[in-house]
Amino acid sequence: MSLLQIEDLTVVYEPRGAQPTTAVDRVSLSLEQGEFVGLVGESGSGKSTLGFAITRLAKAPARIASGRIVFDGTDIAGMGAEELRAQRRGGFAMVLQSGMNALNPVRSVGHHFADVFAAHGHVPAPRRRARAVELLDKVQLPATVLDRYPGELSGGMRQRVSIALALSLEPRLMVFDEPTTALDVLVQ
Repeated sequence: MSLLQIEDLTVVYEPRGAQPTTAVDRVSLSLEQGEFVGLVGESGSGKSTLGFAITRLAKAPARIASGRIVFDGTDIAGMGAEELRAQRRGGFAMVLQSGMNALNPVRSVGHHFADVFAAHGHVPAPRRRARAVELLDKVQLPATVLDRYPGELSGGMRQRVSIALALSLEPRLMVFDEPTTALDVLVQ
């Protein structure tokens, strides 16, 4: 069985007072555990929309119009918020294109990790700081970053924090939306 099976997925944007626009049209693909797939296309061709749909992070006016998203044998296309939250830990995560906007500017990096750990309940409170330090080390950032705010970090550092936060869920599937955009060539 495939880790991810997408069948005839269609995503439309339905803004109020405007004609609907189909951004993803009957896409099907299969992804096995350990497989890497890159999606290439022009700006505006639906790559990000597909990523948001796969991870169920698409917000209105985007809507999954039809199709199935089967992750690890479960169709997640119609799951409710609580079911999705449970599915994300150890399941799937997404790293957004812009780490600049993905982090709350009034919360320290440490608070971001604490929020994820608390929401998913997979890291006990006494172990949270140490686990966050381990994750930051994986993306080559020092532990001192935990005490800093997003505005005190470079764009590349914020992007690496976003990657570490996604890794904190221990996902088996990661969807990246241009994750190296803010990174310098050596870090990429």
